[in-house]
Formats: sequence, C-alpha cells, structure tokens
Amino acid sequence: MTQSFKDLSYLTQVRRLRLLALEALKLYAIRSKRIDFINHGENTTFCVHSEEGKRYLLRVHREGYHTALAIQEELQWLTHLNQQGFSVPNVITSKTGNILESVAHPSILGPRNCCMFEWVHGRFIGKSVSTKHLQAVGRLLAGFQNSGYTTPVRHRMYWDASGMLGDDPKFGSIDSLDGASPEEQDLITRARRSLLEKLIAYQMRFPARLGMIHADLHFGNMVNTASGPGAIDFDDCGFGFYIYDLAIPFISSINMIPKSKQDQLPEIKARFKEALFSGYRSVKPLDSHDEELFEVLVMSRKLLMLGWLNSRSDNPDIQRHLKGAITRVLTELQFFR
Repeated sequence: MTQSFKDLSYLTQVRRLRLLALEALKLYAIRSKRIDFINHGENTTFCVHSEEGKRYLLRVHREGYHTALAIQEELQWLTHLNQQGFSVPNVITSKTGNILESVAHPSILGPRNCCMFEWVHGRFIGKSVSTKHLQAVGRLLAGFQNSGYTTPVRHRMYWDASGMLGDDPKFGSIDSLDGASPEEQDLITRARRSLLEKLIAYQMRFPARLGMIHADLHFGNMVNTASGPGAIDFDDCGFGFYIYDLAIPFISSINMIPKSKQDQLPEIKARFKEALFSGYRSVKPLDSHDEELFEVLVMSRKLLMLGWLNSRSDNPDIQRHLKGAITRVLTELQFFR
C-alpha cells in the first residue's frame, strides 16, 4: 500500500513535490536552467531560473485547501492590481493560455493545482520595523482596497465573520484543539463566540466595509521595489473586513520587537498602530468604529491561526508549533476585553 502523503517526512514531501514541479514546468514556455526550493508551508514554492536570466515563482498548491475556481479568483484580482500599477506578482499563462494548471506525478496520489508568476524584485524589510514601514503598508493596503475592483467574489468568502470564526471557518475549527485541556478549550471556545458576535454586529452595520483583501501581508510578504512598496503571496486573499488587512502587519511588527525592548511594549504598540492608521488614512477613511474593530480582529487573527495549525497534520514542521501557540493565546486572552 502506498504511504499517505501526510505521513511522509517533511523532506520526502518536498522531494516528491519537486518532481511534480518539474512536470509542471513542461507546460510553460520557459526554458529553465534550474529550480530552487523556497518553502513548503501552506503551499510549496520554487524559484525557476530561466536560461535568459529571468526568475519566476512556481507555486504547487496544497491539496484540498482552495478550489480551482477560488485560485482563479485570486489570479484575476492579482491581474487587476498589476494593471493598476501595483508592485505585485504578474501571473504567467501556460502554453495553452491557462492561468492555472492541474499537474500530476506518479509519486503523489492525485493531481495538484499549479501556477506561475514573474518574480517580484525587491528587498525584504529585515529584522526590524519602523513607523515609516507601517505607514507604507497602511497606504499600500488602502490602495488595494481603493483600486476599483468590482468583480463579484463567489469562491473566496474567507474573511467575513463566518469565514473567520464561524462554525466552519476557513482555517479550521478551534473548538477541538489537539493538546488543549478541557479548561483551556472552554476559554478558547467562549472567546471565539464572543469575538464572533462583535464581528457579526459590525458586518451587519457596515456591509460596504468588506471587500477583497490580501489577508496575509506580514513583513515576510512585503518588499521594497524600485517603484515603491510591493506585496507578494496572495494565496490567502479573499472577501473580508477591510480592517482585517491592518491586523496582520501590526501583529507581524510586534512579533519582531526584540526581547531587550519588551518593557517598552505598550508604548511601541501604540506608536506602531498609529503609524499604520495614519498611512491608511492618507488614502482611505478610518473612523472610531474601524479602530474598535481593529482590536477585535487582532485577537481574532490569533485565534483563527490556532485552527490553521491544528488542521496541518499533513505538514509535521507546522503542527509542532500548535501547543506553544495555544499557551500564548491563553495568556493574551487574560488581558483582552
């Protein structure tokens, strides 16, 4: 009997997905010189070096996470943003003109969806974040939201109240977490329900304040390019709260604060939040209702990430972080009101 893919070691999974990536390359009019492994997390990515000296990013999608129609909605939004002049990945079509291809290899049971992008050239911010960086990401996210995208979203309804913390959330349920004690689980479930009520109330009152968002613009997905700040990895984009897009870079920036400055944490948090808001306000209005929701969404993000970690039994390198994440969330819930 063939061993299940999720039961393979991390390195064996990567080796087999590389074979599938080489098969996918045959579908594109790119004369590749070599491919380099980048990451095996949500998806598996490779850098393709062409004989002409250009670089591309090949993404092999995780099985069962996005439907083909959902992936196509991401690629269509990316094409729109690219046409509006934003520094985002440009989608490459295959030899047959498709933006998405289904690719199979004998070492992996079943086909995988694959897509290709031009490489976004730029520099990552590094190990420290400044208020200038947060102002830039605020402007960029508001620009995405103001870009005039009017195509209805039907298959990526991920980041509204239900998609985040409902009974069947996109990142997976947090009501039965592996390794959580009954007491810990009760606290987490009650927090989910309380936050969900707040999200539903805002969504019903301000339905126009939801739309297509990046939903994962931490500082590992933001690059400084020759034409200004740019964004990569739109895999989690979808329909949701506009203000949710601000929660992710805020959390990312706080996580980058060194231990030597932990005694200054409240002051730094306030400064970083105001920088993010001021950048956003320079492009798009932000009122007190949005600012109140921001705190709810920061906590919601931390909760829903537990569901993602809990769901990743197919990737041993990811799921090992679950217990530590539960402990951190429980600590933060003590101070959240």
